[in-house]
Amino acid sequence: MNFKEYLTEEEAPKLSKEQIDKYVKRKVNNGVPARFLWKGQNLNISTGETLKKGTNVMHQIVYWDFDKATTKEIAKELGVKVEY
Repeated sequence: MNFKEYLTEEEAPKLSKEQIDKYVKRKVNNGVPARFLWKGQNLNISTGETLKKGTNVMHQIVYWDFDKATTKEIAKELGVKVEY
């Protein structure tokens, strides 16, 4: 019996359409570079897609358009970690 058939992978968090609209309005020109991490994996906050844990930082998604307060708020809403 293949038990992998019965295992369901937990879905990564992502922003809702309403949340995306809210944060787009809060973009700034000189934001801080921030990466969002879910279970140690780089997270695309719009789609919920993740990169494998250990992916080189230069290949990860970095958000540059938000100030630190906004990135902390996004991380709190999604229940993820933010790194600068």
